[in-house]
Amino acid sequence: MAGNERELALERVRQLEAQIDDLKKRWPAHSLKPPMMLELERLEEELEEARAKVPPAS
Repeated sequence: MAGNERELALERVRQLEAQIDDLKKRWPAHSLKPPMMLELERLEEELEEARAKVPPAS
């Protein structure tokens, strides 16, 4: 069961990393909009929390 829990946690980490990458690809070269910056901060915090929840490999 721990293996499945680890895979689910790792999948969440991968999803968040993909969301951050997507957001950064849409990042304007100039005139950064505050909602985008807030979204990046939220995603990075959530990613940090998700990484902390990944159980160690057996």
